[in-house]
Amino acid sequence: MTKRADELRNIHGRHLAGDPTASADLFRTVHRAVGATIYRQHRGMGLSWDDALDLSTDAIVAYLSAPARYDPTRSSLATYLVMIARGDALNLVTSRINKKKSHSRFVELTVVERNEGVDTDFSRLDAERVVREHGAEIIREHGDEAVLRLFLSGEDSTEEYARALGASDLSEDEQRQLVKQRRDRIEKRLQRLGRKL
Repeated sequence: MTKRADELRNIHGRHLAGDPTASADLFRTVHRAVGATIYRQHRGMGLSWDDALDLSTDAIVAYLSAPARYDPTRSSLATYLVMIARGDALNLVTSRINKKKSHSRFVELTVVERNEGVDTDFSRLDAERVVREHGAEIIREHGDEAVLRLFLSGEDSTEEYARALGASDLSEDEQRQLVKQRRDRIEKRLQRLGRKL
């Protein structure tokens, strides 16, 4: 057993016993070492040194809040902390990749010509993700979410939109006018959002 592993085992015992100085000693002993390991393993995936230090801090805090989860017979405390930080690093990198993909979908929005005039092809968008991540910017009044979902699914039927808006009892002309108005608003909000991103 190395000197550091022995020191960490001692810190673990002190922390379990309620020693208030154990957490500071743990931080001093392994914070930079865990950060360096995570940085070395994940810098090729875009992880910065600051990210690695933050992940090391988070791993130490996670351990300190639930020390009983650590089993000294299975690994050293340093290895355990690296394992926590590695999982968080992968989650962080994956989250950033997904965010970039989501934003690039908006950037790629294109205007296409159709027989009835200019319309926007949003068929490639993931409706659930748009509602979850950008709903607050698009949905402003009752019925907007239903119109947005129908729009992103490529629905063209006035009847379907009218039903979603609770306007089935209106005349055909009134339905057409209402649906066009609500669809146009949603489309403009999506276009503005696409330009912002």
